[in-house]
Amino acid sequence: MVRRSVSRMVAAGISVFLAFAPAGKAGADTTSANLTINVSVLSSANLTLGANTLSFRAADPITHPVIAAVENPIPVIAKVRSNDPLTLLVIALDDLRNGDAVIPASAITWTAAGAPFMGGALSKVSGQPAARFPTGSGIYSSYFNFFLENGAGYLPGTYSTTINYTLTTP
Repeated sequence: MVRRSVSRMVAAGISVFLAFAPAGKAGADTTSANLTINVSVLSSANLTLGANTLSFRAADPITHPVIAAVENPIPVIAKVRSNDPLTLLVIALDDLRNGDAVIPASAITWTAAGAPFMGGALSKVSGQPAARFPTGSGIYSSYFNFFLENGAGYLPGTYSTTINYTLTTP
């Protein structure tokens, strides 16, 4: 008897279900809706240098006409997002100074490991390109190695200046 009452309940349930199904369709109705997603992405640039100070040890200019920075190589990472190409410029805010004694900023040069980074010489007059990044987004990394032209005419002392890196669009 228990079996029969279960069978009847199942049969009754099926007939109720079929009574609600639309004529001519094998399954339930479906519906859909669209959702529009908007995302704002801003241009951005981020520059990281692996050191904030460079130092050069004193050396005889006859035996060491060029001196490498103690901190070499300096890691550099640029994270850029732009619709325009970007250029990394570097400028010396002044010559290297020790009171009235001067070493020209152009006595400092650098090399770069791999494109789009490039080597050059410092200038206090105009920004010098240190990298040219293509249009679009990317993370670029390299190493800079800095060198000082060791002139025989430099007076003894400690010289300093500040250099500034700027990521800019043309």
